[in-house]
Amino acid sequence: MESELGTTKSTQISPSKPAGTARRMFKALKSLVKFQAVVRGVSVRRQAQIAFHCMHALARLQVTVRARQLQ
Repeated sequence: MESELGTTKSTQISPSKPAGTARRMFKALKSLVKFQAVVRGVSVRRQAQIAFHCMHALARLQVTVRARQLQ
């Protein structure tokens, strides 16, 4: 039971810490969240570009197949 209380206290910001420390920790957390958003945005744009490229290749293939069928 003591170990559960010990881990709970260590994961929370204790009220005895100065407000400046809490502000710095909050600011660091916000900047980390912003960085994660940027990285995810880049990843999503890359994924969309790959999907568009594949769809374009399929469309070209369909045009080629349709042209051969009509000959």
